[in-house]
Amino acid sequence: MHDKRETPFMDHPNRPRPEPAASNRPGPGLARIAAGCLLAWLPAAMAATAPVEDLTLLPLEQLMELQITTASKYAQRAAEAPSAVTVVTRDEILAYGWRTLGDILGSMRGVYTTYDRNYTYLGVRGFGRPGDYNTRVLLMVDGYRLNDNLYDGGLIGTEGILDVELIDRVEFVPGPGSAIYGNNAFFGVVNIITRSGKDLGGFEVAGALGSDHARSGRVAYGRSHDSGLDLLLSASSYETDGRTQYYPEFDNPATHNGRAVDLDYDRYQRFHAKLGYGGFQLSLAHSDRTKGYPTAPYGTDFNAPDAETTDRQMLVNLQYDSDLGTHTRLTARLFYGEYQYQGDYTYAGVVDKDDDDGRWWGTELRLLNTAWRGHKLMAGLEYQRDLQQDLRYYVGGVPDPNMGVPPEDDRWGIFVQDEIALTERLTLNAGLRHDQPAEGDSKLNPRLALIYQHDPDTTLKALYGTAFRAPNAYERYYNPTGIYALNPDLVPEEIETYELVLERRLDRRTRVMASLFHYEIDDLINLTTLPGGLLSFENISRAEADGVE
Repeated sequence: MHDKRETPFMDHPNRPRPEPAASNRPGPGLARIAAGCLLAWLPAAMAATAPVEDLTLLPLEQLMELQITTASKYAQRAAEAPSAVTVVTRDEILAYGWRTLGDILGSMRGVYTTYDRNYTYLGVRGFGRPGDYNTRVLLMVDGYRLNDNLYDGGLIGTEGILDVELIDRVEFVPGPGSAIYGNNAFFGVVNIITRSGKDLGGFEVAGALGSDHARSGRVAYGRSHDSGLDLLLSASSYETDGRTQYYPEFDNPATHNGRAVDLDYDRYQRFHAKLGYGGFQLSLAHSDRTKGYPTAPYGTDFNAPDAETTDRQMLVNLQYDSDLGTHTRLTARLFYGEYQYQGDYTYAGVVDKDDDDGRWWGTELRLLNTAWRGHKLMAGLEYQRDLQQDLRYYVGGVPDPNMGVPPEDDRWGIFVQDEIALTERLTLNAGLRHDQPAEGDSKLNPRLALIYQHDPDTTLKALYGTAFRAPNAYERYYNPTGIYALNPDLVPEEIETYELVLERRLDRRTRVMASLFHYEIDDLINLTTLPGGLLSFENISRAEADGVE
C-alpha cells in the first residue's frame, strides 16, 4: 500500500504519476517532431538575433521610473508602491540566460528556490514549508490567477505554463496582498507581464541542443497592425533524456545499486496566444509537461519503470479596459482555467495512480476614480466558481472508495483602496477586502502604507497588512485508505506583518533598498503524523519572523 509517511514531502504528497510507454524515455511524438522542425530554422534565428542591451548603460532614472502594476492593480512608480517591489525586466532575463520562472524568482532578494528533480519550490523570507506547492504566493500572468483549484499550486519550473522568451518583465510584491487579491497572497504576489505582438514585430525562431540529449525549439509571430489589432502566437517544445542518478541510500543489489536509469527525463509542449483590439485583450495558454522522477518518493519502488508525473494547464482570459469619462477607468475580466495532474507510484510491482482534474471560471470588475483631488480611489469585486475538483486515487487500477469529494462551490471578494496625497511629499495608501472562501468563515484583511518622499532620490515607507490562505481541496479531501485522515475542521492560515522600507538612489548607477520586517502567523497548516500513523493536515503552528534585507 502507498505509504507516504516515508516521503520528504518535497515531491507531491498527493501528486502521483502517469503510465509511460514500454520505455520511459520519451519516444518519437509531437515534442520530438516539433523540436526537429524548429531546429531546422535555427540558422535564420541566429541571423535575426539582436544583441542584448548592456544593462550597465541604462540610466538609473529609467529603472527607477519603471511603471509597475501589481502592487495596487494600476500603474504607478515603484517609489509610490505600498511595498518593496522587485522588478526583473526582459533585458535582464536575456543577459543572465534564465530559462524558467523559477530561475528569475531565485535571483530576487528574499526569495529562494529548491528542486527535487520533479518540481521547483518557492520560499520567501525564510518560509518554505515541506509539502507546500507554492500555495502561499499568488502567481499571475497579466493579472490572471494561475494557482489552481486543487492544490492552489503555482508552477514555476519546466512545469510552468509560459516560455521565458515571452516575458516582458516579472514583478514581485513581497508581503501580504490579500487586501486587494484575497486568497494565496500570503507571502507575496508574482505577476508575469507578457510581451505583445508589437514587441516581436515579426517572426522569432529559436532552437537549442544541450547535454543529456536536450533539444528545444520555439516559433513565435507577433505584429501590430494599423487597424489597432495586436497579435502574438507562440509554440514551443522541449525534451531531455536526463542522466542516470545515483543515491547512496539505495546502494545495494536489491535496488539496482542506487542507480536510477532513464528516469530523469523531462518534456513539455506549450502554446500561447494573445490578441488585442481596442480595449479588449484575449489570452490563451496551454502547457503539457511530463517528468520522470528518479528519487523513489513516498516509499515507492526504487528504479521502477513507471515513475512519472504529468501536469496539464490551460487558461483563457478576456479583459476589457476603458475610460468612462475623464476621471474613471473600468477594468473587467472573464476567465476560465483547467488543471490536470496524473502520476504513477509503484509499490512491490503494483502501480498506484493519482488522476486529478480541476476546472473553474470567474470574473473580476473594478473601477479606478481620480475625480476627488488628492485621491486615487479603486473599488472592485471578484467571483470564482469551481466547476470540478476531482481527486481520484487508484490502487492497482481499482478506485479508492475512501477519497473525499469536494463540492462544487464558489468564492468571492469585494475590495476598496484609496491612495491619498496627505501633503506634497506624504502619501497614505489604505486598502480593505472582504472575502468569502469556498468553505469556512469570511475574512477581512486591511493594508496600510505611509509613503514619504524625502527628496527625489529618497523614499521611506511604513507598511502594515494582513492576509489569509484558505485550506485547499487537497488538504481537506485527499484521504486514500490507510494513508490520510480527513480534517473537516481546518481553518485558514492568517498572517500579520509590519515593515519599514528605505529606497535611496546614490548616483546614476547605484541604488540602495533596505527593509526591516516582522511577521506573525497563526494556524499555520502542517502535514502531521497522527498517533495511529495516518497523515493529516492540522492547524498546529504559530510562527514569528524578524528579518532585514
